[in-house]
Amino acid sequence: MTDAKNNVQLWFKFARVDLNMAQLLFENGSVKMWRGVTYNYQQAAEKCIKGYLVYKKIKFPKTHDIGSLAVDILVQHPELKPLMQRASLLTKYAVYFRYPSVQEEEITKDHVVEALSCAKNVIEEVISLIPSSGSW
Repeated sequence: MTDAKNNVQLWFKFARVDLNMAQLLFENGSVKMWRGVTYNYQQAAEKCIKGYLVYKKIKFPKTHDIGSLAVDILVQHPELKPLMQRASLLTKYAVYFRYPSVQEEEITKDHVVEALSCAKNVIEEVISLIPSSGSW
């Protein structure tokens, strides 16, 4: 396996680990863990998008902003605009909700369920953009 292919696979592997970790926390944890759950859903979507960018050899900045990362995908796949717009809303879970300045605003079960749905959709759609990615 080439280093490039291995690197892409690692991005997707880490995305799935984050997704699975979040699902386990959601199913077995308390409401107090929902900030961590939504953070991991955001991370899953972000890492999957970064994996695709690595596959396409597109350099990207160190950022958690899914909207800015999605720009390069949308150039080649404009049909994904609704999904990427929805996914960009996950960015708040990587930054906004992780710090004490936002303690007064709670994450609800609806937030968690929507973040899960979005992260899963991003992973499925983005991985499907890569030929022979079924084994990834």
